[in-house]
Amino acid sequence: MKQGLLALILVSLFAGLMVAAAGIAVFPSMARVAEPVLCPGQLEIRSHRYFVPPNTKGIGRNFYCAGTKVDTAVFFLSWLAYSLLSLAVFAVIRGILRKRRQAIP
Repeated sequence: MKQGLLALILVSLFAGLMVAAAGIAVFPSMARVAEPVLCPGQLEIRSHRYFVPPNTKGIGRNFYCAGTKVDTAVFFLSWLAYSLLSLAVFAVIRGILRKRRQAIP
């Protein structure tokens, strides 16, 4: 029981990390889950393009709350939020699978 719960938590943390990292990089508005905890106002997202020779392009993203840069806090709060969401989803799936196994004679 404890090993199963620990595995569920670790998988949820990993899933939350992947959603937070990749999700915020591609869809920066996904970071808004941190807004209610972090900002009294609105979370401001600024994107800027950069070019580094030879032929390397990229987009940088910064997050601001009341004029203060809060990139790290946004990432960790988003990671926590998406990990908790993943834990809830995986726990429901685990419960459904457990009931199905018990129903099979």
